[in-house]
Amino acid sequence: MNHRYFIIILLSFVYTLPGIAQYSYKQHIKYADKSYEQGNYVEAMIHYDKAYQIGEYLDEESIFRYGESALNTFSLGVAQTQFENYLDIDSTVYSHLASYNLARISHLQGNYAEAILNYNIYLSEYEDAEPDITRDVYFLTRQADWALKADSEDEIDTIYPSSGMINTPYSENAPFVMDDSIYYSSLRFSIPSDKLRRYRSRLFKNEKQITIEGAREENLLSNLSISDDGSFTIFSICDYDETYNIRCALYYGALDSIGNINGIKKLPEIINVDSTNTSQPNIRFNDPDYTLFFSSDRSGGKGQRDIWKSTFTKELEFTEPENISYINTEKDEVSPFFHENSEQLYFSSNGHNGFGGYDIYKIRYTETDSSSIRNLGNKINSPLNDVDPFVNTSSSEIYLASNRPGSKYLEDSYQTCCFDIFKAEIKDCEIDLIAEFYDSFDDTELAEVSVQILDKTNDEIVFNELVMGPEMEIQLDCDKEYELIALKRGYQDLNYPLEDLKPIYGQVNEVKRKIFMDPSDYNLSVEVFDEEETDLALTNTELTLINLDTGEEKKLSNGESNLYNFEILPKTKYRIIANKRAYDQKIIDFNSGVGEPDVEKTIFLKKTEIVQVTKVSLKNAIPVQLYFDNDEPDPKTRGTYSSQNYTQTFYRYYDRKEKFKQVYSSRFSRNDKDGAVYQIEELFEDQIKAGFEKYEKFKNQLLVVLEAGQKVNIYLRGYASPVHEDDYNIALGKRRVDSIRKEFDEWRDGVFLPYLNSGQLIVTERSFGEETAPPGISDDPGNPNKSIFSPEASIERRVEIDEINFNEN
Repeated sequence: MNHRYFIIILLSFVYTLPGIAQYSYKQHIKYADKSYEQGNYVEAMIHYDKAYQIGEYLDEESIFRYGESALNTFSLGVAQTQFENYLDIDSTVYSHLASYNLARISHLQGNYAEAILNYNIYLSEYEDAEPDITRDVYFLTRQADWALKADSEDEIDTIYPSSGMINTPYSENAPFVMDDSIYYSSLRFSIPSDKLRRYRSRLFKNEKQITIEGAREENLLSNLSISDDGSFTIFSICDYDETYNIRCALYYGALDSIGNINGIKKLPEIINVDSTNTSQPNIRFNDPDYTLFFSSDRSGGKGQRDIWKSTFTKELEFTEPENISYINTEKDEVSPFFHENSEQLYFSSNGHNGFGGYDIYKIRYTETDSSSIRNLGNKINSPLNDVDPFVNTSSSEIYLASNRPGSKYLEDSYQTCCFDIFKAEIKDCEIDLIAEFYDSFDDTELAEVSVQILDKTNDEIVFNELVMGPEMEIQLDCDKEYELIALKRGYQDLNYPLEDLKPIYGQVNEVKRKIFMDPSDYNLSVEVFDEEETDLALTNTELTLINLDTGEEKKLSNGESNLYNFEILPKTKYRIIANKRAYDQKIIDFNSGVGEPDVEKTIFLKKTEIVQVTKVSLKNAIPVQLYFDNDEPDPKTRGTYSSQNYTQTFYRYYDRKEKFKQVYSSRFSRNDKDGAVYQIEELFEDQIKAGFEKYEKFKNQLLVVLEAGQKVNIYLRGYASPVHEDDYNIALGKRRVDSIRKEFDEWRDGVFLPYLNSGQLIVTERSFGEETAPPGISDDPGNPNKSIFSPEASIERRVEIDEINFNEN
């Protein structure tokens, strides 16, 4: 398989450029075409050039191939000239490809505005030519626009070729630094007796070639990664096919004291899958095991080459590799490097926003969101290809391989090739964090806050003090992830991630954060008295406290005192429901507010009239109308039994008041909107809520009558708006009736059950569907603001207690 990444790093650079014999024009074209088809683009380019020098003419296909050969060896000036010459020819076959390549050349030269113009020219003329290329043009246009607008990063001042005799006119890549020595790969050795005059790469330690016991002389050796203790390495061994394509696999080897590699063995098939390319390993030590990062085109990935990881033991037992999907794209991700101290994962890619070819990126390893990926900027990255990042332990130096301007040329006249190893010193960077603490409700300053700051890269606490004033100051490293933990009596514990600090390298960055803490330990005290005899404390009252924001309920009964205490939250809406035998129910709504953690309420209960008066009151209460949200309870079912009681459905329905206002009023003109909103307010307050409160009172009065020994028969009737078919609505009406029946079973821990079981209380169900709805109610599900959200439809979704009979025993 021909993999683009390997082509740009290896196949462009394997021709020795010997003296060309005195061939004829046709012979040069013949050899050029053969080299082009084999992927030997340097030789192809030279033969096309020699042919042109002889005949001062190339046919259109030769011009196009000459341009492609030059582009594949990054001889951008030569490539640009040939594609421009090609487009000057009328009716060319590959004019769309030439246009596409000219835009790419502008992009790779860093001429982003010109590249965008050329991409747009391509789209205007050739958008329908090849879908894959068009899709790539749209991506590259966005990438060039990003590069044009990107802020300049300054983690480094300058980047320069690595010192010494490391770089040659050939290709050096994959730097790895350990114990003041640099390991790398160099592609500068011819394969003995190879008819295609191909080259092989070898591994070096400083300027000395590493001996690898068991490697064959035709192998390409590269991408060495060393374990933390220096005892072993994992590296790539690659081989050519019959032309210039290569296949790579990962190998293990023991590392001796002078850096030579012994006892090599191929990693198991769980890593080196047959018929795939697997290379560019990086080892992370996570005691007692290791993690292997690598790049591969194995199946199951997102793109052409993806980055994977696998955990392994010292015995080379590997887990099934996992695709690191949040950094991979539809294109290529290569060159993974994990930096232990900062917990950063570095990699190269041509699929994220960048400056041209492959760029270098990093992401904190604990992140799993692709939006956290960071391009290292236009000083580390160039418009060409930047790969193989390595950062030293102290984060003071970064190494990489690049074919940017400044790299040595294999052939000066064409400016072809090559990758060199570059180095840059990373600027010091420090964050001066100033944290200020406030009460979240009233914005008052807070003092005496206990503060910890956790370095999340190694779980080390770097600050642990009681901050006496309202603010604190601490210096933090730029490349680490921190979390602030704040503790204060009377306030909820706070875990505050220190994210998005955006430091600038080379200076101290002052960052201020206002940190707001929520009060805790709010307490509600309720006292209950008789309304007429206000000094009479009432015991044995049941109080129900409902959090109207969440629906959570708490109940208390007290047989010894009239004082009740609840733990509550600040700034929360609550409802207190007070119930006591022979007294009317009392409901109080309030907001716990802010700043006063001790909330006090006094409830006065009114005595209930005699049973006969209660009976009259119950009869006068008929009908008790209880309203339901659309298709509730238990939507989208045809069952006739409800899983919910009515109270549960009511709170959810009532909370949707604002939604009903929004949808219903949306169909009215501006002049009529206020009236529509008022209709919904009136519906929810005067009918839905009023019906529920009437229902609560009805149940309490019913209990008084039952406790007095009366036999009671209640009749329930269910209704539904006509938005569904009749048989569905009949079942829905039955579910609604059943939710009321269920309420009678469950209310106040089943206080009605003895009466229901004995027959003293009989609940008779009458259920009807759409047939009971009056004419004119919309039944169009496609028009929900009429059929669901309108007051007319809403009042049809109800259950009525429409009859009550009493029989004295």
